[in-house]
Amino acid sequence: MEELAASQRAPLTLADRARLQKWIEEIIPPEVDHRGGWLDGVESYLDTEWDGLLTWAQAPVRAALAMDSDTSESVAALADELLGTLIRVAHEGFYGAPHLTDPPGWRTVGYSPLPEGVVPLEPDPLPEIALGGAAEHYDTIVIGAGTGGGVVAGVLADAGERVLLVERSRQHRSDELRNDHLRGKRAAIYAPTAGPENPADEPRVQVDIGGRESTLYADDMGWGLNAMTVGGGTRLWQGQAWRFLPEDFRMASVYGVPEGSTLVDWPIGYDDMEPWYEAAEHQIGVCGDAAFLRNYRPQASDFPMPPMPKDLRAHALQRAADELGWRSGPLSFAINTRARHGRLACVRCSQCCGHSCPVDAKAGSHNTVLRRAMSRSSNRIDLLPAARALQITARGPRVTGVAIAAGDSTRTISATRVVVSAGAAETPRLLLWSGIGNDHVGRHLQGHTYAIVYGTHPDGFDPWTGPGHSWSTLDFNHHNPDVIGGGVIHDSNQNLPISAAGTFPAMSGLPLYGQEHSNFMRNDFARVVTMMGCGQQIPSQTARVTLDPTVRDSHGVPVVRFSGGAHPADGPMHEYLSDRCTDWLEAMGCTSIIDLGAYLRQYFAQFASSGEHGAGTCRMGDDPAESATDRFGRVHGTDNVFVADASLHPTNAGLNPGLTVLANAFRIANHLATTS
Repeated sequence: MEELAASQRAPLTLADRARLQKWIEEIIPPEVDHRGGWLDGVESYLDTEWDGLLTWAQAPVRAALAMDSDTSESVAALADELLGTLIRVAHEGFYGAPHLTDPPGWRTVGYSPLPEGVVPLEPDPLPEIALGGAAEHYDTIVIGAGTGGGVVAGVLADAGERVLLVERSRQHRSDELRNDHLRGKRAAIYAPTAGPENPADEPRVQVDIGGRESTLYADDMGWGLNAMTVGGGTRLWQGQAWRFLPEDFRMASVYGVPEGSTLVDWPIGYDDMEPWYEAAEHQIGVCGDAAFLRNYRPQASDFPMPPMPKDLRAHALQRAADELGWRSGPLSFAINTRARHGRLACVRCSQCCGHSCPVDAKAGSHNTVLRRAMSRSSNRIDLLPAARALQITARGPRVTGVAIAAGDSTRTISATRVVVSAGAAETPRLLLWSGIGNDHVGRHLQGHTYAIVYGTHPDGFDPWTGPGHSWSTLDFNHHNPDVIGGGVIHDSNQNLPISAAGTFPAMSGLPLYGQEHSNFMRNDFARVVTMMGCGQQIPSQTARVTLDPTVRDSHGVPVVRFSGGAHPADGPMHEYLSDRCTDWLEAMGCTSIIDLGAYLRQYFAQFASSGEHGAGTCRMGDDPAESATDRFGRVHGTDNVFVADASLHPTNAGLNPGLTVLANAFRIANHLATTS
């Protein structure tokens, strides 16, 4: 067995390379502006990553090379598994090309990560401490320096509290978190740079509705898309910044409670949240069109910045929406459209989603509230990165501190208050392992269900310009016939070359290799228009986070276990949004419509929603019999443990939840600052 493994790892011979070159050039043929896949990326990719990223490919590549040359003269003669391996390696080396600074595969399709003349910035890291430099006691320990935790730490420090902000990841430089299209968090093919730091030590277990278990690692979307870095998801998000609608806070009252669901109203309403939405929009920085959004909910003041400039796709979408009689308008983003608070305006780069901003125009807690608080001469925040909160210690209902590990050291640091902001998976994991909270901790896991429909436009548009979404309608978020809830619909057209090479051809029946595929990438991909509906999930009685009974990390802490499935009410709503996406594409003049609805409905029905936008696992409520925390995030049964992240959301709307997490963190932090 060891001899076989060694033979697979052995360097490729000249004969091997000649044969591989022939196959790779069938997959990506030479053209007038490049020398073919082998010479322009794949050979050097194999040289660089044969014993690294490509260890998975060694056995199938060796198997292909072992075939008789007469029976494998053409790549098409290879067995499907072997052909699939070579196609994947070719696409990664030519269109992904993490080892090249200016890949020919990018130039071939007109892709550039930055507009011409833009010089990336590298913001200074935030001041940080090591575990040994932490004080013995803090007023508040905040666990998680992401969307909610950064806000809470900043607000409490400005109110005079001494805060320890614990982040499991190290601080990443901005240039570490962009340009790598194989390890970017959003569409990672390999373990993402944005954590976890040691993927093999942080698996998660997923149990589908049939009871089948699988082990997930960080390059699996089901593991979760929350970035592990200072700033959390807001470091890499696309910045969609929506307020939830009034109905979203009253779902049970508006629709009733479907059988098998755990649907409830929020303990607060839109009016309670509106001032905090405004605070988040102005302190974080949001661009948008308030006049358009007042069609759906109140908004007292305009956004601090105008919306993204309209491009040709947005104009076409608006004309089509007008023909359909729909209200439509630009999306709201937490992205600067003009220089503001010392940060530059967006340069419309080609990799907004899943990558850091090259000019720091994309806002999050890390470069707004937290940076401002830590920049003051009176800074009272100690940022402790690369540290794990292992367990919250308590004496009866009162928490006394947090056991923290960093490197080979472990300390228990005391605190008057603990705020957990680790996300919908890790927050309940920590509470459950600490023995804190009631039976609702970990339950009611929900996210979103996505309608995705492709169409081919007769003229096409620039497929690379960011942020990637340009025009939207909220006409179908509520009050749709025979369905519960709904969701925002918008275009979704920022792609990376590596994903464009596989996703649409695979769904449309185009070959994944050869001249026809190359022609599609060069000439026809720009004609593809993608519409997406972000549908609200109904919380089910089965979907939850628990501690796995057997799998543990290196600290001995049980890993996250996802179980259960989606509620059946999600299916009709998803189908309704898919139909509206199709209507919009057809009104634009698109043909060759491809609706992924049936596949996606089957997929989402099988699993609890663990991929992105996770929520609900520590939901707020006034009644401990129905909720895990009170309306200010205090964990029921405790005096001084609070939660401030999306796990508080009783329902998650048909809209991206980031702005609501920020606004709710401002609300909770100001409550804590004024009642401590």
